[in-house]
Amino acid sequence: MIGKKIMAAALAAFLALLAGCSVGPGNIPDPVPTMQDEDMPLSPDAPGETQQQYTLYFGLSDEAYLTSEARLIAVSQGGRVEDALVAALIKGPAVSTNALISVINPNTRIIRVEESRDYLYITLSREFLEPVLPVTDETLTAQRQQELQMRMMQLATYSIVNTVTELGRYSRVQILIDYDNSGEGTRPTQSMLGFAAPGDPEADTLVSTLSRMDSLILNPLNTMDTLLKALVEKNWERVEKFCAQYDAQTDAARPDKDNFVTQLTLSNPQVLSYKVNSEHVSVDGQSATVMVDVQLRNKAGATVDSTAIPLRLLREDGIWKLSYASLELLLNNAE
Repeated sequence: MIGKKIMAAALAAFLALLAGCSVGPGNIPDPVPTMQDEDMPLSPDAPGETQQQYTLYFGLSDEAYLTSEARLIAVSQGGRVEDALVAALIKGPAVSTNALISVINPNTRIIRVEESRDYLYITLSREFLEPVLPVTDETLTAQRQQELQMRMMQLATYSIVNTVTELGRYSRVQILIDYDNSGEGTRPTQSMLGFAAPGDPEADTLVSTLSRMDSLILNPLNTMDTLLKALVEKNWERVEKFCAQYDAQTDAARPDKDNFVTQLTLSNPQVLSYKVNSEHVSVDGQSATVMVDVQLRNKAGATVDSTAIPLRLLREDGIWKLSYASLELLLNNAE
């Protein structure tokens, strides 16, 4: 049951989640080049080419998740879409989506992209191993700084893996690094990609092919889990972050941030536990209904069990957020 055991921190849950991924050595088919050996240009939008819309995965500010962005990508004549997608990830999210952040070092160069059956091999320059770190408190301990570096490398790796597997052509992706500018790729170790801390028993194990990891994507189910966990922990500012500003269907807007947080602080809702059951995304992909069960404590101190509550989420700036009306519906069950 989701929510029965609340983790002490989102990062700890994130690192535990990745502990089960398949990154050990394995049998790798011989790759076949899909492009010339020269470096691909970093700009994915060459003029005069036909563009198509693809889904790219970027980081979300202050969260250990990836979230999607729909982008028109131009592929040069005779080129491959996989190369253009990785180039777009390096370039970063669109300026208009302020909540999305780059997770790949912008100095990274694409050396080559190769394929073998349903495996894709992506060779990148060594700059990829230099994580992009958000602005943080200078008082962070060395351990927390290391954890942050590991998190950003994990997100950088899976932004590529999840984006290219979205095409439905590849089941696994091998990341290779050109350490010496020779044009040849070598498998990185688990510590290099943030899957193990330096000194851990598995730190020097080479990373093999990686499969898609949907659990890192902030989809409606993960968003609902994140918001409900914030309610349990009484983290009102995090609840506000995942609550939509406006619902076009009802033409209703929620209070501004300060009033929103003040209202929750004064009402002090008591969410004890929860279970996220299922999701249904609308045909246009801009809204979703998530079914949840919650246990709350009402103002009289009695425990209230509410089941099968339909909560509506909206896509706002590319991020799933709970509608304010659904938040009221959820909390009104305790009254």
